[in-house]
Amino acid sequence: MNVDAAPAADRETAVDVRLRELMIAFVGFAIAAIVMTLPLWQHPTRRLPSDLVDTLLNTWIIGWDADRLRHGLVGLWDAPIYYPYRNTLAFSENLLGIAVLVAPVYWITGNPILTYNVALILSFAIAGVGMYLLATSLTRSRRSGVIAAAFYAFCSFRFIELSHIQFIATGWLPIALYGLHRYFSTGRRGYLGTFGVGCALQALSNSYVAYFMALPIASVALDGLRRERTRRAPAGGAGRGGRDDRRGARTGRSEIQSREIRLRTRTEARGTGGGIGGCSFVLHRAQLDGCVALAACRRTG
Repeated sequence: MNVDAAPAADRETAVDVRLRELMIAFVGFAIAAIVMTLPLWQHPTRRLPSDLVDTLLNTWIIGWDADRLRHGLVGLWDAPIYYPYRNTLAFSENLLGIAVLVAPVYWITGNPILTYNVALILSFAIAGVGMYLLATSLTRSRRSGVIAAAFYAFCSFRFIELSHIQFIATGWLPIALYGLHRYFSTGRRGYLGTFGVGCALQALSNSYVAYFMALPIASVALDGLRRERTRRAPAGGAGRGGRDDRRGARTGRSEIQSREIRLRTRTEARGTGGGIGGCSFVLHRAQLDGCVALAACRRTG
């Protein structure tokens, strides 16, 4: 079914993904992530999923972010590294988009390793839910949504990048694209909020993806504007066509009036016998009728 040709009401209710459905999908993807990262969750408080280089760095950053969130972000950028330099957190990923979700875990346990592992599982789950939402909305098929979500959440690239949680946490991108698609489909400005929140959290989770996602966002925006212009074109074209038809009809009537004037002029000229008085009468009559015809032509313009 062509989405462009669908009525507005059909476009708005084409896919009805309920919150309960999303929660079930979230739990399912979280369980799948736990299984696929075994034996990590046999000792989640003292075991990390990858090397002790970048993984340790990211674990420390998330713990620092969580601690600063508890203090209202005071001194966030002045992390206790590279003294005497200032704003040293900006030397690497800030990971705020990840830390804001798992900060309560750190506040309760004080364990940055457990906090990192929870963030890892949440990142897989959000990626799956985000792609399920986007793919189901676009294809109108839940089966297609599940397949796309499983591939997006658990593709081999993610497991290669287990030491870089910022590349696991890319689930906000499809959520942002979903909001943009739905805005152009329904015209509801609330979906722009979904788009904005998704973009902000994605940029705060991975600054690299903040640059990369400009391309798909631009593609969706240009396509949405093109579709909107196409939907409006027939109505505008019909209006212009109607105005052109009315203008043509008025011009046709003016031409008929001009022909009648010339015919009456010739007839009256014959009736006067061609005398001087007759010629004067015909001349004045022709001037009067000519003024009427000129006024009619100006109205049609």
